[in-house]
Amino acid sequence: MQSVLSMKVKGEFVLEITFEDGKIFALDFKPWIDSEAGWLFDPLKEPAYFARVFVHGGALEWPSGLDICSDGLRAWCERGSIPLPEHH
Repeated sequence: MQSVLSMKVKGEFVLEITFEDGKIFALDFKPWIDSEAGWLFDPLKEPAYFARVFVHGGALEWPSGLDICSDGLRAWCERGSIPLPEHH
């Protein structure tokens, strides 16, 4: 497991994420945010709120309490995108 060491906001919905092993990835969260709904996700649709992300316990977290664990985040980074949910 590689924890998030640091991150920087690089665009409206793009984060540059550095993991403990020194690997750095840029990941666009916009398609993921657009595909989700609900009280945890809706604030993220505002770029200013999205930019309030911080590293907490090796994961990414927002003030609403939404967090993304480092394992899932690393898998998304290595894939190059965030898998979107299938809505039926």
